[in-house]
Amino acid sequence: METSLAIPEAQTPEQKTALQEYMALFDWKEIGAQVRRGKEITVTDAGQAELIAEARTLRLGLKRVRTAIENRRKELKEGLNLRSKAIDGMANVLKELIVPAEDHLEEQERFVELQEEKRLAELQAARQEELSKYLPDTSFYDLKAMSEQGFQQLLESSRIAWQARKDAEAKAEADRAEKARADAAEAERIKAENARLQKENEEATRKAEEARKEKEKAEADARALRAEQERKDKEAREAKEKLEREQKDAARRAKMAPDKEKLETYAAALAAVPAPEVKSEEAKAVVADAIKKISLAVTFLKQRATQL
Repeated sequence: METSLAIPEAQTPEQKTALQEYMALFDWKEIGAQVRRGKEITVTDAGQAELIAEARTLRLGLKRVRTAIENRRKELKEGLNLRSKAIDGMANVLKELIVPAEDHLEEQERFVELQEEKRLAELQAARQEELSKYLPDTSFYDLKAMSEQGFQQLLESSRIAWQARKDAEAKAEADRAEKARADAAEAERIKAENARLQKENEEATRKAEEARKEKEKAEADARALRAEQERKDKEAREAKEKLEREQKDAARRAKMAPDKEKLETYAAALAAVPAPEVKSEEAKAVVADAIKKISLAVTFLKQRATQL
């Protein structure tokens, strides 16, 4: 793998001077050799203890170099505007070269640890998949840290609890279905009973209405009979009273006939009396007044005579 250093090209004399000063601070040949060796190391087995130790040593060495480069970069940049770009460019080149090697060496150094993490992650995933059949949320269990016996006990207790829930749900569903059937049967019975009661009520209402109408008709007929009888009684009573009045009037008239004729004769005599001839106006007024009164007296006598 290519590990040569790509030195950025200086743009100004000041930048060239800064690069030379910066390059002189470190043993770039040694750094390149460490990078090359780091990339050559590949751990394939947990038993490669020496190779793992070498990877650690190289990684820490490169880390110290990178840290020193970064610290020196910061020191050199302070107050140097013209030199900062060259220093940043060189530092970036060095970091791009060292960081991948450093990361690679860390992976080799942590091979056993990473393999264990991978194994534990796979174990966690496998146990989660198995346990999730019976337990929806397994996040609060650190499954990878459990012993196999502990996990099997948890799995079995979860399965038992899950089966108990399923049995309870099945029983609840059966009870619900039975209750629904019983409720439907009861509803049908109530419906039929209500229909029967309604029919009986309608029949009772119909009969009551017929009885009411018959009673009203009978009462109306009785009232009509009473009214007709009362009318006949009244007519008979009035006819009897009229007859009695006519008989009494006839008797009274027969008894009063001479007096009647006398009154009628007297009235005729008064009417026949001639008025005296007078000359004075005063006398004429008296005569006129007398004639009116005589006329009223004649009329009175005739009217009362007819009542005798």
